[in-house]
Amino acid sequence: MPFDTTHSSILAQEMASLIVHDNCPWSIAREKVRQNHGLTRRGDASLMPSGEIVESAVRETFSIFMPQEHARVLDALRRNACDVMTLLNDFPVFLSGAVLNGAANRESSIVMDVFHDDVKAVEIALMDVGVDFEAIDPLPSRLPEPLECLGFVIPVRELQQFVGVRVNVYESHVLSRNPYKREPDPWQNAWESAGRIDLNELKRHL
Repeated sequence: MPFDTTHSSILAQEMASLIVHDNCPWSIAREKVRQNHGLTRRGDASLMPSGEIVESAVRETFSIFMPQEHARVLDALRRNACDVMTLLNDFPVFLSGAVLNGAANRESSIVMDVFHDDVKAVEIALMDVGVDFEAIDPLPSRLPEPLECLGFVIPVRELQQFVGVRVNVYESHVLSRNPYKREPDPWQNAWESAGRIDLNELKRHL
C-alpha cells in the first residue's frame, strides 16, 4: 500500500517518541524508524517524513509529555548560546537549528551561523578566548556548503553536562538567504520559526 501524509505523520511521531523519551539523536531515530518499517535508504527515501514534519512532531510530543522540563532545557541551551555568540559578536553571528526552533533535546548541538568571508578571522577570535575547536564535517543543509564548520564543546552548568557547538562559517553573501524561515506551528512562537536570529533578538526572548 502506498504511503500518504498520514503514514508520514505516523513515522514522524515514532521518531519524535525516540527523540523525546529516549534522548535519541535525530539521525539514529530516523534510522531506527526506517528499519522498523523495512524502508531502504535510497529507494524509499521519499517515504520518510521531512525534517520540518519531524521537528513539529518533536515539539508537539514535548508539549504533551514534558513541557516544563523541555522549557528548562531550551532555556539553558539558549542562554549558553548567548555566551558563545558574545564571543563572536564582532561578526554577523546568528543562532539557528533545533535550539532556536524549539525541537532540541538534551543531546542537541547548539548551531550558529557566521556570515564572514575570512574564516581565519573567526578562528582567531575563538582562539583568543581559549576555545579549543576543530574543523568538522558540515551537516546537510539547504544553504550552500559553509567555508568551514568549527566544532567544540562547552559545559552547560544548568544541565550538568557538556554540549556540542557547531559554528558554520558562510560567505557573507549567503546572509541574504534564509531557507529555514517558516510559519510557526502551534507549538512555536513566531521568533522560533524565523530560521535564524541574532544575539540581541535572542536576549529579548530569554
